[in-house]
Order: sequence, then structure tokens, then C-alpha cells
Amino acid sequence: MAEGLVVCQAAGREGAGYLGVGEAAKGAVGPGHGWWGSWGIALAACRQQQQHLCPCSSETHSVAWLAEQAAQRYYQTCGLLPRLTLRKEGALLAPQDPIPDVLQSNDEVSMEPRALGPSRPQVAHDSAFQVLAEVTSWDLPPLTDRYRRACQSLGQGEHQQLLQAVELQALGPSFSACSLALHQSQLTPLLRALKLHTALRELRLAGNRLGDKCVAELLGALGTMPSLALLDLSSNHLGPEGLRQLAMGLPDQATLQSLEELDLSMNPLGDTCGQALASLLRACPLLSTLRLQSCGFGPSFFLSHQIALGSAFQGGAGFWEQ
Repeated sequence: MAEGLVVCQAAGREGAGYLGVGEAAKGAVGPGHGWWGSWGIALAACRQQQQHLCPCSSETHSVAWLAEQAAQRYYQTCGLLPRLTLRKEGALLAPQDPIPDVLQSNDEVSMEPRALGPSRPQVAHDSAFQVLAEVTSWDLPPLTDRYRRACQSLGQGEHQQLLQAVELQALGPSFSACSLALHQSQLTPLLRALKLHTALRELRLAGNRLGDKCVAELLGALGTMPSLALLDLSSNHLGPEGLRQLAMGLPDQATLQSLEELDLSMNPLGDTCGQALASLLRACPLLSTLRLQSCGFGPSFFLSHQIALGSAFQGGAGFWEQ
């Protein structure tokens, strides 16, 4: 699923607490009659559907407030902070206008992000949505600041060696954070900081602990790196389930279309990963080199998956397996 979000108003009554997204208005009254409500934000981002509610308990909240709430919740989920403007039926909503003056009960707001890279198209949302939250730009401070902000957002302490690596490599076409034994919670802020690093050509993360649980964050970052030609994930505790998630997540987006070299060596992939590996290869049309040393393959692995791997790897890439 492409990144995007939906913001839905769910009206309520005093003392009733929050209503779920999509519930019908109950006891709602218009502006000037004690109107209040809560805004439910349903995020369709990073391939995970999530819902958030934020209170709107007075008539003082403005359109700018709603746009900021949507942007901050998107950032908390995906690590990218959009700058938004809101439109209703094609008309631009003034940031200073009070919400009850321009939006009615059960109005729905959807966000259509700009492409996250040159090859990533916008996604058309359901025409039933009346209000469009349009991404005018992304807030992209220097990479070091983005890493620190991501750590703060996730409640994760800064890893000093990683911070030094970010400071030294912030402007280059390659990034390396190898042999740091970084676990998932330490890799997540780095992957979020690297989003929309569109000039990145090489990403080397060998010798860490990516594991299967961090693959979703990895996919979210890779989808914003259209120029990536080399990806090194060797020795990262990546198992067959993680490889399956990686392979399944690629066809839905224009990811790794420029990838020429992939290193998956020294990950416990095992003999059951043949179909996932074939799917991964089919999703990378320019791949010419695949390294698979010490991945726990039995002597008959390639023979057992010869047809699937052979048809997927028609580009004649080189294999290394020990």
C-alpha cells in the first residue's frame, strides 16, 4: 500500500469520550450550539493500517491545527514530516479559519502525498472524500538533525558511533554503518532519517541485527531511494520470514528498480526461502550480482529451486554460495 493518510471527523457529545473512526454522528450539533468533536486519523502508511484520535473540544481549533495534527501523526508512524494544505471541493481552506466554520460533521479528509521519489506516482483516493490534505513539501533538515529527531520521536537514545557515521556521510552518495551490532530499535531511527535520500547509491548495513521484525522499516526507507544500486544486508540475522516480507513488499512500489548488487550473505535463510528469493529477484530488473555465502543452504537447494530461480534470474547475475 502506498503511503498516505485519511483524517475523518467523528462527532461526539460532552463526557462521551472518543468515538471510533467511521461511526455515525451521535448528538452532534452545529457551530454556536456547543459544537465539539474528536478527529479520527486513519493512517494507511508504511503498509500498516493504523487509527488515531485527537480531541477537538472547543471551537478555537483552526484548519492549521488540523493539518499540523495530521502531519505529526504521519511523522510518528513513518518518520517523514509533510507540510500540508487542506482543500474542500477544490477550494483552499485558509489556515486561520476555525474548523467548525469550514468542515461539517462527518466530512472526511484524505492526504495524497507527492511522489516519494522520481519514479513513484501519486495514488488516487476514493472520490467520496470531500477534503484533500495536499502535501506541498516534506520537512527535510540535514541528515544529522533528522537522525536526532527520529531518536527523540521514538524515545531511543542516540548511538554515538552511528551519529558519527551520519555526520561524516550525510552528503555523500553512499552510506555505511557496518559491524556496529545495531539492533532493531537502534536501526529504526537511522532508516527513518535516511528516507527521501534520493541521491543515495550505496547502502551498507552489514554486521547488524536487522532481523525479521525491522523489514517493514527497511522497506519504508528503500521505497524512497530510487537511485540505490548496491544494498549490503549481510550478517543481519535475516531469516526466511524476513526475506519473504522483503520480497512481498517490493512489487507494490517502485523499489529497488535500480539495484545492481545485493548481498544477503551470512543470514540464516535456509532451504525454505527459494520462492521468496525468486520473487525478490523478479522485483529487481537490473540486478547483476547476488551474494549468498553461508546462508544455511543444503547441497540440493539450487537444484530444488532451479526452475523458479532460473526464470527469475534471467539477467545472468553471478551467484556466490558456500
